[in-house]
Amino acid sequence: MEYFDEELPYEEKKIKCLLWCDRHCCLCDKSCDINIEVHHIDKNDKNNLFDNLMPLCLDCHAKIKGYDPKHPIGTKYKEKEIKARRNQIYEKYTSNLVPVVILGFKQDKHQLPTVEFYLRHVSQGNAVKVFIKLQIELGKSNISDKFKELRGLFTGKKSLNLNPGYGYDGHFNLPKEAGDSNEVIRIIPTIIIIDKFDYPHKLLPNAHKYIHEMNRWDLVPL
Repeated sequence: MEYFDEELPYEEKKIKCLLWCDRHCCLCDKSCDINIEVHHIDKNDKNNLFDNLMPLCLDCHAKIKGYDPKHPIGTKYKEKEIKARRNQIYEKYTSNLVPVVILGFKQDKHQLPTVEFYLRHVSQGNAVKVFIKLQIELGKSNISDKFKELRGLFTGKKSLNLNPGYGYDGHFNLPKEAGDSNEVIRIIPTIIIIDKFDYPHKLLPNAHKYIHEMNRWDLVPL
């Protein structure tokens, strides 16, 4: 699972998993209080990666540990379904921690290949960390591998801290051929918001298309 700190001790990972599900079973969604255990999905107690951990009530834990996959009756739990259900529960109990974050591009003071950006935390929600990775398209070509952001921003590797009501303004350079071309230029950001309990939320992508004749960026659907 991306953007998780796998270096944490196992006990700290358990705490995070229990916070993310608000001590609800990640299978039946029952509120468990103390009657909850952290299950190892592959049944290997030494595999403590976040992707292998799943909080379960005592009943569901016994059910998952004890069922026979060769039994002919019923639809058996598959690993992909189990993980998807767990993530669904995590999202249910952490989505209220995700504020409204806006990323936009403009050309008020610069010409291509320099692009200005603004990033805003526009709600009164919690402080968060944000990772952003940009996909750069020129015509039908993906030129992202030529995009070099020296500060580590917009590569998905370095986070920005966003407090309520605050934001960032700045600029970066597209690959040189984007500034020299009249072909369609699109920027497609992948935005990951890390909430205050360190659970990552991936926003749905949209494309930002450069309109040459108007020297502006428009938000367009993918």
